[in-house]
Amino acid sequence: EQLSDSLSIATRCFPKWVAVFPREFSFLFRTKVRQIHLRCTALGVSRAVAWLQDEVTGYKAKKRQLAHVTLEISAMFRGVPDIARYEQLQEMSDRLEDELRAIEQEHC
Repeated sequence: EQLSDSLSIATRCFPKWVAVFPREFSFLFRTKVRQIHLRCTALGVSRAVAWLQDEVTGYKAKKRQLAHVTLEISAMFRGVPDIARYEQLQEMSDRLEDELRAIEQEHC
């Protein structure tokens, strides 16, 4: 249960065994838990908090998806554009931009 609270891990507000057990007895923990522990302890508090925020909001994933959609839209104009697909991609792009804007307003 101690390892399930990522913010406690990131800020190092936990009993000593929480730091020792994943290193010494890694076979006791699922891979996902060990990865979370590593991300929350290896690069400092500021990076851990940034990673945790991104996990909650999905900001980076949405940015990557928007970049992919934008590339696909631009690639359509190199050949014969499919208007229906273009409209679908444009709607997806608009939705992603709105979601990103909302995340930025909420967290900045």
